[in-house]
This record gives sequence, C-alpha cells and structure tokens, in this order.
Amino acid sequence: QTIADIIVGGKVNTVNFTVPEGYTIYQTARVIADSGLGDYDTLVSLIEAADFDYDFLDGAQNNKNKLEGYLFPNTYTIDEGMSEEQIIKVMLDEFEKQPLKAITDKKLSSQHNASSGRSINEIITIASNIERECKVDEERKLVASVIYNRLEKGMPLQMCSTVQYVLGKQKEVLTYADTRIESPYNTYTNAGLPPGPICSPGLAAVQAALHPADTDYLYFVLSEKLDGTSNFSSDYAQFERDKAAYDKAYTASH
Repeated sequence: QTIADIIVGGKVNTVNFTVPEGYTIYQTARVIADSGLGDYDTLVSLIEAADFDYDFLDGAQNNKNKLEGYLFPNTYTIDEGMSEEQIIKVMLDEFEKQPLKAITDKKLSSQHNASSGRSINEIITIASNIERECKVDEERKLVASVIYNRLEKGMPLQMCSTVQYVLGKQKEVLTYADTRIESPYNTYTNAGLPPGPICSPGLAAVQAALHPADTDYLYFVLSEKLDGTSNFSSDYAQFERDKAAYDKAYTASH
C-alpha cells in the first residue's frame, strides 16, 4: 500500500494512553510523553503557560498550576502526529463533556445542598481532595460530607493529601514538621479550601463533591482493618480512639 493510498483512504495510526484518577499535571505530562505522543518538557511548558481559551478556566488559580484538576483522567485515543497543544485541548474538551456537564446539570437542578453556590474551581478542588483521600469508592460521599461540615464550621480541613501535594511526593506517614510546611495548599495551617485542585479528579469524585452524604461527621481515619476503609466520627474523642486503633494495627503489620 502506497502513502498516496493511505492518504486517500484516510487511514491514520492512533495511540492510546490512560491517565488515572488522582494524577497531577506533571504525572499526566509524563504519561503522554512515555506513550510517545510528545516531549515532556514541551508538555510541561504548555501546561504551565495555560494559554487555553476555555470559559471554565476563568475562575481557576492564576499561576503555573492553573490546569491542575482540569486535564480529565480517562483513556484517550490520539492520532499520531498530533501536537502537544492539540493533545492538551483534547483533554480539556473531555473535561467540558464530563465534569463540567455534571456541575452545570447540578446548578440547573432544583436540588440544593452543601455544594450549591460553589464555583467550578471550588467543586473541582473539593473533588480532588476526595480523590486523593478516599481509597474506597463507596466512601467518597462520606469524605465529601466531612469536607463540607468542616468548611461550614470554619475548621481547617487538615487533609494529608494537600501536604503531600506541597511536598511533591506521597508519604505514608506525615511528620509534624510536614504539617507545618508553609504553603497556601497546607490545610493544616490554613482554614478553608486550598487555592485550587491538587490533582485531576475522576467523575465519581466530582459527583461526590456535588452530592455529599448528609452526615454530621467531622473526622475520618483509616480503619484498623487495614483494608483501605475508614472510620468516620463526629466526636473528637471517638476519632482519637479510631486513630489509636489504626496506629496499633499499622505498627503490628510492619
């Protein structure tokens, strides 16, 4: 088959790549580059410049992390030869089709809850925390309820995932010094939400942010079962007992 035949027949080679939920913009750039679809440094430059004309980015943080949370995690089929800029646009288009549609549908509905009145950036920021904090699918809406309940009471969120984002790495156990690190993303030292998302949340986490469970929970900690589930509580003393049980089980297993 000649090149002319291929051009006439419209045959184009494609490449698949998958961005998992919870990846940062830099992890996403690495996946694309490792799939042979672009140069990592070029991708990072484009992502940090964030020179893309989408209305939903108007309320995003105005710094090099502007696209954090908006490169929708999914499996993509990309034509070989697409530029790095075109690939990023494909991902932003997918955000528009999925998370943004879910947010718009919620705003158009008559249903009101804790998420009502929140901006797109706030919803995606909350969803990104749910994505990074939650290890079990069915607990997403419970984690969402803790976030909204703490925000309503003016309590710092104290989410380990936000500190890990500042550190740029995942630490199984944070030190006290880690939780005191100076950054607007540190939800131990700052009240309210961080300035923007800490990763790209999947659609399930976005839906949890839009439709949190109706609870009075203020705390959660990994369960002593060590199976990824968490114990939720509204009482600090109970949280301390739950934490002690987890610490004991974790120590015994290591």
